[in-house]
Amino acid sequence: MTEKIDVFALGNVLYAMLMRKDVYEGMETEDVQKMVKKGNFLSIPKQKNVMKDAVAKAVGMCLVKDVEERSTAAEVESYLSNKLEEFAILKF
Repeated sequence: MTEKIDVFALGNVLYAMLMRKDVYEGMETEDVQKMVKKGNFLSIPKQKNVMKDAVAKAVGMCLVKDVEERSTAAEVESYLSNKLEEFAILKF
């Protein structure tokens, strides 16, 4: 196991923030496990808001089934930091 399991969890958190609902809301644990093992994930509707698009991309970077292809935490952080700078949002 590597940090990438945490990156996957981050994808779930970002999804919940973006969509304003739990990722697996209303689903049984067994169904969620089957879905994740198959690499089937909930889609993120297209948004016109560029910040939402950036978060949606970050979610996509996290929720890659193949651990070798999944982004690292540093890659996700770098992507989001670059977007914050692009949108002229100050770091906290």
